[in-house]
Amino acid sequence: MKEQYDSWLEAKVQDTTKVAAPSKQLICQWVKAAWDKMDLKMIQNSFKTCGLTNSLSGEEDSLMKAIRDYPQSLTALQEARKAVDRQIDGSDPFDVDSEDDSSSVSQPAIDGVDDDFEVDI
Repeated sequence: MKEQYDSWLEAKVQDTTKVAAPSKQLICQWVKAAWDKMDLKMIQNSFKTCGLTNSLSGEEDSLMKAIRDYPQSLTALQEARKAVDRQIDGSDPFDVDSEDDSSSVSQPAIDGVDDDFEVDI
């Protein structure tokens, strides 16, 4: 794409000293041409490496660059998945959105301020 832009710019500079930006349509043509030159398998692997299209079951976690570079992050990812599963099935003891009012704390009264309120933590 840079080569196309450089060629276009070189032709424009020869024509005039003031160069207008390329049209959006021309830029889109350059982008499409660049995408057409890319290997489809490389694009698919890039999404897997970033973890964007990996299986939610965790079977493709080893494909992610972060996991390959920092193997200890796999443990953290697995723990996060377990926490999400516990929250989904209702067995998460740390669920902050539960209906239990035991986390509610009464605030001390302050002169001149309505003290009839609670803060949920």
